Amino acid sequence: MKIKNPCSTSQVLTGWRLHDYKAQHTFRFPSEYKIGPGVTVTIYSGRGTRAATRLWFGFTYGAVWNDTAPERAYLRNAAGTIVSTWSAY
Repeated sequence: MKIKNPCSTSQVLTGWRLHDYKAQHTFRFPSEYKIGPGVTVTIYSGRGTRAATRLWFGFTYGAVWNDTAPERAYLRNAAGTIVSTWSAY
């Protein structure tokens, strides 16, 4: 899943989370994680080395988004408000 910061300033995503339909899989952004202006970050299902533009759910099994309906993603801010959604259908 890719998330882009369209703002002209950096955004701190502490307390933000990304989850799938029914919140079966939830990714919590690391404390003090910051995304720069115009930067895209990719969140992977598996395990890997964290970098400024690569984050990992840390799963050792399958994918979070595997093209099975309903395929949805929700990005929520620290207050729990949905700020962005995505759907393949």
